[in-house]
Order: sequence, then C-alpha cells, then structure tokens
Amino acid sequence: MRKFTAVALMVVSSAALLLSGCKVLSGDGHSNPISVAPGATPTDAPSATPSDTPSDTPSGTPSETPSGTPSGTPPSSTPIVPPAVAAPGLLHSFVGSGFPQGSLIQSGNIFYGMSTGGGINSKGAIFSLDMSAPSAPVYTVIHSFDLTPYTNGAFPTASLVLSGSTLYGMAGTGGSSSKGVLFSVGTDGTGYTVLHNFAGGVSDGQGPAGSLIISGTTLYGMTGTGGAAPGTGYGVVFSCAISGGSCTITLLHAFTGTSVDGSEPYGDLLLSDGILYGMTKGSGLARPGTIFSLPVGGGSLTLLHAFTGGVSDGMNPGASLTLSGSTLYGTTTFGGGTGCTSSKGCGTVFSIGKDGTGYSILHSFSGTDGGEPGSTLALSGSSLIGMTSKGGNLTGACASSGCGTIFSIGLDGTGFTNQFAFTGSATDGNSPSGSPIVSDGWIYGMTTAGGATDKGVIFRSQIQ
Repeated sequence: MRKFTAVALMVVSSAALLLSGCKVLSGDGHSNPISVAPGATPTDAPSATPSDTPSDTPSGTPSETPSGTPSGTPPSSTPIVPPAVAAPGLLHSFVGSGFPQGSLIQSGNIFYGMSTGGGINSKGAIFSLDMSAPSAPVYTVIHSFDLTPYTNGAFPTASLVLSGSTLYGMAGTGGSSSKGVLFSVGTDGTGYTVLHNFAGGVSDGQGPAGSLIISGTTLYGMTGTGGAAPGTGYGVVFSCAISGGSCTITLLHAFTGTSVDGSEPYGDLLLSDGILYGMTKGSGLARPGTIFSLPVGGGSLTLLHAFTGGVSDGMNPGASLTLSGSTLYGTTTFGGGTGCTSSKGCGTVFSIGKDGTGYSILHSFSGTDGGEPGSTLALSGSSLIGMTSKGGNLTGACASSGCGTIFSIGLDGTGFTNQFAFTGSATDGNSPSGSPIVSDGWIYGMTTAGGATDKGVIFRSQIQ
C-alpha cells in the first residue's frame, strides 16, 4: 500500500503544503471504407454533455505539438494565494462548482487544467496552479466560460494540450450552433479565441467529449455525435489545420453505430507512425465499444477489437489508449469480474497489439480491488499506473460502491497492487478520473468529488 500525501490549496479559505521538484511526465463528408483486423470480431450513441452546475472554481492530458494567434480578452481573475498551512492529502480542493474531469498538464512550474463548473459564471473555467514558490502555490482562474447564450463555449469536459505558449481545448456545448467549440488561449489567460464552432450534420461533429492531440500545426480529436444528418450520427474523427485565428476541419471518419466500427468515440487519440488509434465508448450491452486504427490522413478505418462484455471481456471503455513498444494498453469501465454495484461488471485492464492481434485481459476488477476504471493508464518502468472510479474502501462515506483506487500492474499482467484506496473525506478525494501522472516517485491526479466541499481535488500519492 502506498502513502497518500500532500498539500491543500483551498480557493476560499484553504491551505497549502510544500511541494518541491514537481514535474509532469508527461475529407470532409461521409465515412470511409472499413476493414477488420485479424482476430477482431465485429459487434455493435452520442456524446455526453456536461450538466449545468452552480457557483465558483475549477480542473483537466496533453499530446504532440503548433501555435495559433488568438485574439480577444478573457475575464480577469485575482490570484488566490492560500495560507501556508499544511493539510494532509491534497494539493488543491475545489469549491463552488468545480468538478475537474480531465487531466493536468504542465509547463515549467505551472500546471493547467479545466473544470466543467466554476469560474465567474459557473459555466466552466480554465485554471493555472503556479508552483514557483512551493511554500505558497498560486491558484488562478485564467478564463471563465460565458453565461447564456454560451457563444464562446461552456462546460469543458476534458484536458488541454500545450504548444509553445498556447493552450488548445474543447468545450462540449455552446458556440454559434450550440454544439460545442474548439478554442485556443494563451497560458497567461489572454487571447481566448474560438477556432471552430462545431455544427453537426454530415460534414462536422458535435458535442466533443475528449481531448485534442497535436502534430505540427494540426490538431486531431473526436466528437461523440455528428457526422450524419442533423439529429443523428454516431460521432467523428477529425483533423483541424490551424491558420491564424481559426482552423479548418476535415472529417477523417464518421462512425456508423454498427458492428463494423462502433459509436460514440471517447477519450484521446494516440498517434504512432502515421496511424491514429482510439476507442469508441458505445452504450450498454447493445453497443459495448470498439478499438480502432485510422491513417492520419484519413482512409480506411480498421477494427482492431470489438468488445463483447461478460466475464471474459470488457465493455464500454471510458478512457484512452497507452502505447509501449508495439502494444496498446487500456481499461474498460464495465465487463470482467462481478461484485460491483453495476450488473455489467467491474471493469478490466487489457492489452492488444497495434495490428489487432494478441488481445488479452490483464486484470478483471472485483470491487474490493477497485471498480469501473475510467482513467488512462500511465507507464512507470515495466508497470502501468491507473485509477478506478469506484471500489476499494467500502466503509463510511464509501460504503455503497467505494470511492475509487489507485493501482499498479505489470505490462505482462502480473503484480497487480492497490496503491491507495480513497476515503471520500474532506482531506481526501472520491472518484478519480483523467490520467494519472508519474513523476519523481509520485503519482499525481484529480478526483471529481471529495475534498472540503465534495467538488473534487488534486492529489499526489507517493510510490514507495
């Protein structure tokens, strides 16, 4: 079992602990032809949009590397300097309507993230956490998303990506068509610019729910719906070529919602050797999700694996893939072992070759060791570090379904270990999500609940 340590940073009246040396590891139109990889069995959805929550304060994974020239000025914000009082377990505890749901990214001594609530208008925020003076970290809301009609986007649901001094991200709703936006903003909070307004229909996606990756001056991402006639569509993979204050969207694939490709793409794409890898989340037993690959310039989508659920397979992945050598690793929220509150299973950890061969379940959760993993796995030597949103500690505030865990497992599936079980208390988190970050013997991450006001926390847990 690992030691869970840290520093609290309350936005209103909170505390801070010393943190030193902290760094993060960190064609337009219709769908293309589809092929099935060796060993993949085809099986058989729209995107999630964040809910409107009241009040103030914020949270957010990165990828490859452009820059845009944004314009406009975001609402100003006053840095919050917490008193230098140690509080065990937390780096930051969100208040008001924070609810961090993505992962942190880092540039030097400064961390950046997003929250689905919080900010001046309680419609979501982009924040920074300056650790230049470890004894007095400075939390700042650098951008607050708009009130109605949400012209510049609202309720961001994932992570930012950094290129130079520019942050790129997506908001799941708002914009000129109220179907979400792709935006850029300076790391100092200036120059917030909507680069693209998602419109849905046959030539665009809508309702982005994952994060962007970047290669050169091109962004790549996915939306959970769109790609077909208005009001229909099962999501798209897109590229967006950045030029000045806008980017040009090209649809690389529009999902059909059938057994040959899946529905509701979710999480981040992974780019390796000119090929994009990703997963669809699907919905329920009828659409249990898929793993796919797609040439970066578009072309034929290849189905690498179609999840089937049950005790022998996972279903409904809720995170992104991780690559080590020629093997992809990931988690599914359901399927596998039983013993959790969901009748669909407690979730799995799996591996599969980049060519779709060698699919294997490395671990099936049972509830006491965690349940419903919804985070991307992080590499740490010959091990993977991950988090489950439920399971683990089944006492006190966590008695009904557990408050989640941090776990490690070998790349070969051996040595599964629970690093930490969350307690859901005011000095602890509940329901971790996003991607954990492994750095200098510590695991960094965020939870969507728990902390002083049950709005989520940023934490670090020591690997011993």
